[in-house]
Amino acid sequence: MKMKTVIIIALRLMPAICFSQAYNVQGFKGNRKHLVFIDAGLEYGSVINIGYAQRISTARPIMAGLELSVPAGNEIIDDYQLKAFLQLELLHCKRFVLTGSFNPVFRRLVNDLYTASAVACELGLTTGFYYSGWYVAGEFITDQSFLTHIKHSDQYVEGYPGAKSGWYSAMARTFNYGVQAGFNIRETGINLRIGLSGDKKFSGNTLPFYCVLGVNRFFNQLNH
Repeated sequence: MKMKTVIIIALRLMPAICFSQAYNVQGFKGNRKHLVFIDAGLEYGSVINIGYAQRISTARPIMAGLELSVPAGNEIIDDYQLKAFLQLELLHCKRFVLTGSFNPVFRRLVNDLYTASAVACELGLTTGFYYSGWYVAGEFITDQSFLTHIKHSDQYVEGYPGAKSGWYSAMARTFNYGVQAGFNIRETGINLRIGLSGDKKFSGNTLPFYCVLGVNRFFNQLNH
């Protein structure tokens, strides 16, 4: 098996979970600046996401935070995705809001043949109408992998003695097009994201759609 083939397979199978944290921007009322969330569903496979974000008050409000994603049923030390994210409010006109996101990503996948680690970046746009009790928005996210490290297992090396482990420059891009909607009950929000996912031709070895249900909660302070 050629190294290029191994890298392509690794990138296809890694949990490329495109981010677009679903929340109601109207939930940040008064002094509420903190948000914790958990969601689960089908997103390039069955996944569970947990994370924390903080709203930074600037001329254009910014959301900054961390998210951990793991495939359902896997050990957290095996396959996971760790993501830092920045979400900037680009336009806010009454109930209409447009936000853009920039999210550096690290992914890890372990199987019997290799351990793969990838560095990627996500860019996204979310736009919609937000009210105090509910919202609906459209989303577009693109995920671009840049570098992948492949470490072959002993089993693989036995079959292919010339295999070399190391960092490789390999591009892989995926897209998400979808909608998100939700409603709020006081400080708690319930959100749903659905849409299409895949490469530019919507082909490949991953699910061609995503459906994620999540819950989040707004806080003034984390100890309240």
